Amino acid sequence: MLRKGIDVYCYVSLPGAYVNFSLPGKDIIRRDSSQNFTGNQLDLEWPHADWRGRGCFKWTVFGQAGNVLVSREVTVNAMTGSMYGASSIAPFDTPAVMKDDHCVCYGYYVAGKGVLGLSDRHQIWVTVTPRRDNWMGDLIPPGSAIEQRSFSLFVLPGTHNAGMNTMDKISAFMRNQTKAPIIGATAVKFTKLSSLLAWRCIHNLAITQKESVTDMLKIGTRMFDFRPAFLYGVSAAKARSIENVYATHARIPGISMAKFLKELVSFLEDNTTEIVVLCLKHGGSRGCEKPTRTQLKWALESAFPASIQVGWGYAFLGKSVAELRASKTRVIIPEGAKGFDTWKGENHRAFSPEKIINNVFEKLTTERQAEAHITRLRCALTPTATGRGIIAHSAISGPSSSPLMEVKARSDIKTLKWIRDHALERLKADTSITVGNDFIDGQTVDACVSLSARRFGVPDPVLMDGNV
Repeated sequence: MLRKGIDVYCYVSLPGAYVNFSLPGKDIIRRDSSQNFTGNQLDLEWPHADWRGRGCFKWTVFGQAGNVLVSREVTVNAMTGSMYGASSIAPFDTPAVMKDDHCVCYGYYVAGKGVLGLSDRHQIWVTVTPRRDNWMGDLIPPGSAIEQRSFSLFVLPGTHNAGMNTMDKISAFMRNQTKAPIIGATAVKFTKLSSLLAWRCIHNLAITQKESVTDMLKIGTRMFDFRPAFLYGVSAAKARSIENVYATHARIPGISMAKFLKELVSFLEDNTTEIVVLCLKHGGSRGCEKPTRTQLKWALESAFPASIQVGWGYAFLGKSVAELRASKTRVIIPEGAKGFDTWKGENHRAFSPEKIINNVFEKLTTERQAEAHITRLRCALTPTATGRGIIAHSAISGPSSSPLMEVKARSDIKTLKWIRDHALERLKADTSITVGNDFIDGQTVDACVSLSARRFGVPDPVLMDGNV
């Protein structure tokens, strides 16, 4: 029988909220907080489709009073296997919905025929959480006794390659390219590919986030992994202008540093209890000219008003929350920090997270953590980490088929559950911890809020919200 499958993943912590998933001929699947960290499967079968093989897949988020908060629907075809919406369902076109007291993040993966280790089932993931714009201030209120404890006790939700959330500069990149982007050990010359295939390759390789910087912050992100480099291919005379510094991954430009900082300033001015850690790294920008420390420091300090001070150096991580707020230190650049990064190629270049959990997370120790200023827990899988894999996948996929999106939900329900339940059993030092993820969402933030509450010894607001 002709059919097409859909895997659904859902995380709920908004009190009283639930999500319904439906397909023709199937009972409605209702998901609430009691089913977090699990998935469900639905299949559109030919007898329940219209004469063209089409059926409507719908998901709806309901609030505590039974009111509709968010509702979306897409068309699935049991004969062709396609899935599409009335408008684009590509990552850039599925921004988080934040209104009143709730935040709904979601994403789709449009599956092909299941080659190269990828699933042949479509996917949808949805997270429904309270607003976390001011979660640091809510957890550690200004003037409270607990505010005297170290900032390093916060577990920071982080974005992997934070600035890779736009393709605005891709056309300029393609015009100016003379060298191949580096993907692992493989160089891929996109200029030799068709323009559509090149666009898909770049998207599948470089795009790790889909929300604006402002929305990432409102969702709850407090650590940004930003990799600055001058726009590749721009003439030498212009390249050294700080206006041409962009987040960069494999020579591919994302958001400009100027725009990133503008959005960061605006958020911090509106949310005065929040503090952000900004990690400036050069990994993944081999072949690009990098701004000097002097240039970066000038750019940062010029961007922020007097009400927002920048703390340069890892020592700021160990200052008390009260001291940082009193000195108006709202951004920390942990320069010189010794980091313990859990990313391992042999474990993260995979389609399932078992190796991350068994080979990395289960082997974490307090002794190893105590040797570092920052311990980085990395959730995201990288299933097509070679140039050949990127091209092959892109040739058979559409713009809504990012391989990073294919593995996200399947990985998150296991890695984030492990982090929430077991990380502090193995990481007992008072040094900083970050949890980095692709396509940042409310589930990642909630795990960090819960762990932060436990480290500070205050009530867990996620559990208070009724989440399990």
